[in-house]
Amino acid sequence: MQKNLQDLDAEIKKYGGDKKSDHFKFEKGVNKIRILTFPTIIATHFFGKKVPAVVCVGIDNGCKFHGETAPKDEKTGDPKAPTLKLVSYIIDRKDGKVKLAEMPISIRYGLQNLQNTEGFEFADFPMNYDLQIISDPDNKDPKSKYITTGIPKMFPLTEEEQKSFEELNSKITPEQYVQKRKDKVSANTSNQMPTELGGDIDYPEEEIDPNDIPF
Repeated sequence: MQKNLQDLDAEIKKYGGDKKSDHFKFEKGVNKIRILTFPTIIATHFFGKKVPAVVCVGIDNGCKFHGETAPKDEKTGDPKAPTLKLVSYIIDRKDGKVKLAEMPISIRYGLQNLQNTEGFEFADFPMNYDLQIISDPDNKDPKSKYITTGIPKMFPLTEEEQKSFEELNSKITPEQYVQKRKDKVSANTSNQMPTELGGDIDYPEEEIDPNDIPF
């Protein structure tokens, strides 16, 4: 059954996340990518410096870090929602390589707009054109930090790109990647927050490289 990008809004509610979460670090300025798979939501709870981040398994699945047990905002003391991202395979036009990427949740606004724009409609993934995403990390408006537009030149993947994508996707799909990270959390039955670790270890909310995640 074909998926609809509007379904992402319903997925977000499963994690109690707000729509201001927006923490993937693109290069400042112009970035060009091709999205290859329907995006999968991943939500991550951050607890501050030296404390390991924890992937949210969802409120309905018994995630421990919502409501009274949620991490607190350092400034307001209010419960802090998890950081939400979109996981998908992409082609990075900087080097032409297929990569598993965690992207800002706000990119879905641009994708939804393009799907309803004459000349840029697309029915499935991989998309049949590239995206230009302008990153402005200093912008205070979450919807304006990443401006997503379609590049008006439609062309299929090359044989090499298709083969590279299929090889990576056969090893682990974005959905499997997210589920593996959730399973790792579910294996821990403790109701306690993660313990602070020694040393000068930082768990930044802005940048997570999927290639650095051990399973």
